[in-house]
Amino acid sequence: FTDVFFTPIYVVDLVERLNLYYEGRYRGVLHAAGRDRVSKDEFGRLMAEVGRFSLDTIRPVNAPRATELSLSSQRFVRLTGLEVPMVRDGLARFIADRGRPLSARVGVSATAPETVSPLATHHA
Repeated sequence: FTDVFFTPIYVVDLVERLNLYYEGRYRGVLHAAGRDRVSKDEFGRLMAEVGRFSLDTIRPVNAPRATELSLSSQRFVRLTGLEVPMVRDGLARFIADRGRPLSARVGVSATAPETVSPLATHHA
């Protein structure tokens, strides 16, 4: 869809961020989405480019439904000090991880900077 926008995040990046949120004492609703707002069409084209797939089957169309599905992760970044990934970076990790079980993909590489204490209590 050329008119549906969202902020995609690779599931491994999401799990790492949720783990940080869970292990800390952060409270309240936080959005942990990707950094980039892209259309579904742009996402498909980026996936094809990063994965070196053919663009021949991608056809731009308009959506007969809600078109704005983007989330802002600014509060998550501010509270945790951890950036959210860019779409291209997440897609590259996804392509590189193909064939590996999810349990081998998820690590603890997402950590808050030392200036942000995961023990500090944050409220919504």
